[in-house]
Amino acid sequence: MIMFKKYFKLPLQFSYGFTKVSTDDNNMAFDFVSSWLKIENGFNLTDSQKGLIVEIINGEDFKLPKELSFTIDGEANVHLLQNGKDKGIILFIRSWGRLTGTGGGLGLSEDKAIEIQDSFGEYIIEKLNKSSNG
Repeated sequence: MIMFKKYFKLPLQFSYGFTKVSTDDNNMAFDFVSSWLKIENGFNLTDSQKGLIVEIINGEDFKLPKELSFTIDGEANVHLLQNGKDKGIILFIRSWGRLTGTGGGLGLSEDKAIEIQDSFGEYIIEKLNKSSNG
């Protein structure tokens, strides 16, 4: 699971009023769902909630309500669950173009890029679930 840290450098940076979260070296990490995206199964968070999620991912010890949990799907989308019921996608892991691109990207294979994004997603889920489950 440590694999992602070379490509998604912490701490993550979030600017209030925006949906994008970047790595410490100014690369894309993920986007929060926003109402303008009109995602069918999207869940909009307030800026304060987004900031708290970023801080938890960065290692801060905040507690989320116990009825919340998080999961990730095969498309690198993180879902919020409340009492086990899927409330929708809250964020999309990014950086595919940087990982696989050849014109300024890293030129990694799709399999390697998937492995890196998956390890980053697993880290996010682990941090968020630990925060809500003690």
